[in-house]
Amino acid sequence: MKFSQMSFGRKLLLLLAAVFVVQALVLAGIYAVYVNNKALVHYNLKRAASSFGVPDYLSESIDRKSNLETIKETSRILEHYPNDVATRVSRAKAYKDLQRWKEALGDYDKLAEQEPSNSKWFEERGNVNEYLCRYDAAIHDYSRAIELAGAETRLLITRAAAYRRAGKREKALEELKSLKTDEKLDYSALSELCDLCCDLGEYERAHSALTRMIALDDSYYSNSGRRTRAGLYLKQGRLAEAAEDYEVLCAAADKDVNCDDLFDLANVYDALGNDKNCQSARERAVRTLEGRLKEQGQALDKGTESDSYYSFFDAETLLTFLEKNKRDSEYETYLPLVMKLSKKNISDDGQDVDRLVGESGSISDLVEKLPEAEAKELATFFLGKIKNADTNGYDKEIRTIRAYAEGNLAPLRDGKVGLANRYCYYEDEKDSGKEITPNEKQCHILHDRADQALDQEDLSKAMKLATDANSLDPEQYCAVDTLLRVSLALKDKVRARKCLEKLEEHGYLPDETSAYEHYQLSLLEGDQKAAQKNLSIAGALGNEKALAELKSRRAKGKAGSTHKKPGP
Repeated sequence: MKFSQMSFGRKLLLLLAAVFVVQALVLAGIYAVYVNNKALVHYNLKRAASSFGVPDYLSESIDRKSNLETIKETSRILEHYPNDVATRVSRAKAYKDLQRWKEALGDYDKLAEQEPSNSKWFEERGNVNEYLCRYDAAIHDYSRAIELAGAETRLLITRAAAYRRAGKREKALEELKSLKTDEKLDYSALSELCDLCCDLGEYERAHSALTRMIALDDSYYSNSGRRTRAGLYLKQGRLAEAAEDYEVLCAAADKDVNCDDLFDLANVYDALGNDKNCQSARERAVRTLEGRLKEQGQALDKGTESDSYYSFFDAETLLTFLEKNKRDSEYETYLPLVMKLSKKNISDDGQDVDRLVGESGSISDLVEKLPEAEAKELATFFLGKIKNADTNGYDKEIRTIRAYAEGNLAPLRDGKVGLANRYCYYEDEKDSGKEITPNEKQCHILHDRADQALDQEDLSKAMKLATDANSLDPEQYCAVDTLLRVSLALKDKVRARKCLEKLEEHGYLPDETSAYEHYQLSLLEGDQKAAQKNLSIAGALGNEKALAELKSRRAKGKAGSTHKKPGP
């Protein structure tokens, strides 16, 4: 029967059947492409989602495959299509996420060769070179990116930061002062600009960058800028201004407030002698953390989703505070809840093992704060979930967790030197990609032993080891830091002053530890005014010894005023 002679109903059925067949063929074709090009499809989906302004957490959820599988898929594709740019970009990013810098560098080399006029590849290669501590190569790449893209302020900031890390301070300053101040910058560029300004001692410029960050439309970035500005105020001794910034941050409702901000505000109040507000801020922080854990525990028991996100860091903060303040009944209440929620979180993240490995740092921190039995239990549970995972880049964290799981903490110090030292950035070559010289390694070993001798109050041995370490490699700040602490313990103010000047020769502002060291040295030198200022800064930054000393001084002051003789 001819088509023209068919009834309308039959024609419609045939048309629908044809449409169905075409759709089936198209879907089959799409599936075939997907099966053979998974990584490429994932990459383009993420790129499309990003271009439509989809939030990061949603675009990330599109690609739930691990970075290792992405590398496997893209490598297979590149064997047949070695010039496929999108696929190579996808693999390079996966290598970066896994901190496999040398392999990422190889991909960016190829991309720069394929598209020599694309500034993006030179910028990305510069970033990888920085991770590999190849600063001159990074500067060369950033310079090429600037030639191609023009003198964008964002790129100039990145190059200036590389100059700074390469030790070319004057060049970095020159670049910084040449920047246009009116060009619009995003959060990432403003954050890097702020860090650069602080490194170079240009604090007013840093404040300017932070003020611009606070003015950003995004509330998350704005709050981050305010938080950073508050920290800068603290280090400069501008406690009242820091308190104002923290008060703005802490005006959020309990469900939204950052408890770290509350604890920081409490420290500032404590340093200022405002006991009532200090207590109120601390109690609110503890109450909020406890409330979130309770709510998360109830949601887990009911099999529902919690409105708040479980944080290993928050759990660690709460347990540490309760233990330190001897709130034993609360500690006993929340410890099993932390264990249950931690296991649930680890199990959930275990669906994406790479994501779970990425949590190893915060899990390691929590494990270190748990009682021995719980630490062993949680560490063992975590390791069971990452048995076959690639842990490259997280060797130290995994080594710590494994030591707790085995109940053998002695090996932790092997190859993990300078644990008590804030300036120690020692890493194995496999972790950092940087070649460690014999002198550098021996220097780390010596100052680590000096730290141990100092802990054991064997000051003469500590001084010999610290001096030997410093002589072996005078540019290692970690060794200078150890020598400083030993010198202060021996009340050697001349040597201590030299060490402090070495540590701060580039204008670094003090952290909570160095501010207290400034206080100790000011006392040795008899400068009471400087001692009081540095003590207040150390206390506001959370140094417990400083806070205790400030309380003691206030108590003595009150006692002295009470016993004053009445005037005539």
